[in-house]
Parts: sequence; C-alpha cells; structure tokens
Amino acid sequence: MADQRREHLIRLPLHHPAPDVVAECTRLRQAGDWAGACRAAGLTPSLDLTEVRAEYGLTAAEQIAADLRRLAPDLLRVFLPSDHLHRYHWGRVLVLTRRVHVHRPRGADFRREPQRLIELLDGPLLVITGPASPDERRGLHLGVTDASRLPNYWTPLPLWCWDAEAVAERRAAYESRDLETLGDAACLESGLTSAHDLHPLVFGAVRPGQEQRPGPVRFDLPEVMVRCTGRWHRMRVGDGRLAALDHTPQEIQRELTLGALGGPVQGCAAALRAWQTGHGRLPKRLRWQRTDLYRAARHGRADVVIALLDAGFDPAVAEGSGGTLLHTLSHLDHELLLPRLLAAGLPVNGADKEGGTPLHHAEEADARELVAALLAAGADPDVRDRYGRLPAKLRPALRYDAVAKIRTPLG
Repeated sequence: MADQRREHLIRLPLHHPAPDVVAECTRLRQAGDWAGACRAAGLTPSLDLTEVRAEYGLTAAEQIAADLRRLAPDLLRVFLPSDHLHRYHWGRVLVLTRRVHVHRPRGADFRREPQRLIELLDGPLLVITGPASPDERRGLHLGVTDASRLPNYWTPLPLWCWDAEAVAERRAAYESRDLETLGDAACLESGLTSAHDLHPLVFGAVRPGQEQRPGPVRFDLPEVMVRCTGRWHRMRVGDGRLAALDHTPQEIQRELTLGALGGPVQGCAAALRAWQTGHGRLPKRLRWQRTDLYRAARHGRADVVIALLDAGFDPAVAEGSGGTLLHTLSHLDHELLLPRLLAAGLPVNGADKEGGTPLHHAEEADARELVAALLAAGADPDVRDRYGRLPAKLRPALRYDAVAKIRTPLG
C-alpha cells in the first residue's frame, strides 16, 4: 500500500509539456506554422501536402490541411502512451482519428473488426510513427496514412487529444472520465498538482470559464531526520550536495573510509554513501526527493531538472540502479544539461549496477546526437557492461521498412 504521507518535492503534472514549450507551440500554431509547432513539441513533420493531394485527391488533401491547422502537438504530447520509464513507444503506431470516442478492448486487432476499422478511419488521417529511414531524425514523426497501410495493431487517439478547437469534446471527455483523462484526474484528486499547472487546453476542459493563473515554481528542500548512533541527526540537500549537518566532514570521511575497508557504515554516513552510489538503503524522505528528480528527468522535463539544480539539488545523486543524471540524458535536452553535469564532476564513463555507462544508455535509446556529444566529452566506446556488451551493440534495429510502408504514398 502506498504511503499516504508521501512528500512530493515536485507538485507539477510532469506528463504535460513545459510552459515555454506550450507557449512556443501556441504562438506558431496561431501563426499558421503547423510544421514549426510540431518541431517545437519534439515532433518531426514528415508529410508533403502535394503528395497527399496526388495520392488521395484535392478533397482529402484539404481535409488533412484543415487537421494540421487545428493540430496542437503540445497537447498531443499529454496523451502519448509511455512505458514505465516514460519513453515513448517508437514502434507503436498512433492514429489521430476524427472520432470523439475510440474505446476498444485491450489488445484488439482491428483487422478482425473491419466494421470498427471503417468507423475510425474515414479517409486518410494523420499518424504518429518512428523514423522511416536511417537518414530521418530519431524520435516521433507526423505523417499521413489510411486503412490499407496500417499494421494489425495500432492505437487510435480521439479528436480532443490533438485538436485545439475540440473544446466541447475535450470538456465532455474529462467530465465522463474517459480513459485518456485518468492521469490528470488522479493528479488533481490527490492534490499532487493544481489545475492551473495543466496544459491551457486541458485547463479549459476541467475549469471551464475560469482564468488560468499558474503559480511560481518553487522547490523547498527540507531537512530530513536520520537515525544515527542512537540519535536523530539532521541531513539536508542544498548548495549542490547532501550535507550531514550534525557531523564534521572529517567524521563522515572517516566512516566512509572504514566502510571501504570492510567496516560497518551506519547512520548519516550510510545515507551519504547510498545517496552518492545508489548502493544501500536510503532514508525514505531522501529517497522521495531522489525519486522526484529522476521522475522529472524521465518525463523529459529539463526545465524542472534545471530548476531543481538551481535550487541547490545535488546533481551527483545516484539512482537505486547506480546510474546518474548522465544516464537519463536521452530523455532530456543534452545540450543544456551535459555541460552542467560534467562541470559538476559527474564521470562520463561512470557505470550503473549493470555496468552500463551513459554511452550504453544513449546507444540503447538510439540518441545519435547525444552519443556524439558523449564521445566528444570523453566517453569510452570500448567499455563493456556486466554482460560483455559494447555500447554500439545496444543500438536498436529499427523496422524502417515497416514504418515506410505506413507513411510513404503508394505507387
């Protein structure tokens, strides 16, 4: 059972895009630059309206153009499916339907439900896929598809998940607690976040007629009490490190040195070792703070990670897996964070408990630009993990041909 007294360092809906991303996407969308809005939201536009017209005719091309004018890619990001590490499913095909309700049984195969397929796919539609060739940018791509091109399994997204103008439909979906709304509902009901911190188009659905007033983002790093040698001692994260307030640095170093020689490490010194290495048990309130930082990182919220570091959070804190923030850079803007983390002393070849280095994780995520940046920073491509694998061996084999079949015009 979850601890109802769980203290949250971050009280924001992390599955929503950062406010500056939303503002930029909104500006570009309202200016008629749908392609620029997609890029600002991390979505690569991979369609040509001229090709759409040649393939489907003028009427269909005009319908797709109208869809693009209403497309809010930053809103779409709120409803993208993700796995437990909050990585988007690059292999999953997401179809942006014009239907308001698209519920289906889990694991349903639309090829075995032809009538259901026809109901959802009324002509060519926008689709989200991965790259269709090695030359395309990694990540999510926006294209056009139709029923004849789809694989057996794909995920439909209802109109209100992506259409900025589907205000009434979005409001009705939140009122009826449609499946896609449950994440936001849980955040609001638990008090984890305020409705004013939601995406503006979502706020309009859950608080119709009200003015959105997001509050300032502040992070308080409270003291934590740790049992040490029969007493309660204070520890606190601040000034870029975890400090044991009731010990001198010499006392802590002596304890850690004894531990390195095989002696027992307890209390504040044990907490510091677990914080720095990921090994050992971390007091729960420190564990909660660490969890919130890494949750923000894996949601891709570089703005929150940077705000925490600016507030004095320790950039070198290790996860329970032994990894550091360098291991999560495939989710973040590495151009912003990599120099800062290296300047803070994080080892570019530091390994987690599986022997994986940041380069292993970047290759596994197929983050090519990050791989190049890590190599330039001194990452060793010849380091093997505990299973004997080189970083390059973890690079995924993407099914470019399958994606190309979905997105490329026929004939």
